[in-house]
Amino acid sequence: MIVKFKESTGRNEIEILRKHLTDLGFAIHESVGQTYTIFGIVGDTSKFDMNSLYAFPSVDTVLRVQEPFKKVNRKFKLTD
Repeated sequence: MIVKFKESTGRNEIEILRKHLTDLGFAIHESVGQTYTIFGIVGDTSKFDMNSLYAFPSVDTVLRVQEPFKKVNRKFKLTD
């Protein structure tokens, strides 16, 4: 999962979300650019409600990289 922060996000707000996610057992890969900061969240996010991250005012966008139910998905197994 990828979390993009809003442009005006301060370091304190980023650390609050980092603590929340690490407390849930996820690993975080942070990328700091000139304008935006993003988190690459590593771990089993299939059962995690990514929309819950929008409760944090500093979050701009949340994208799921891994598809849910991938072991029963047609992209994983083409036949019944």
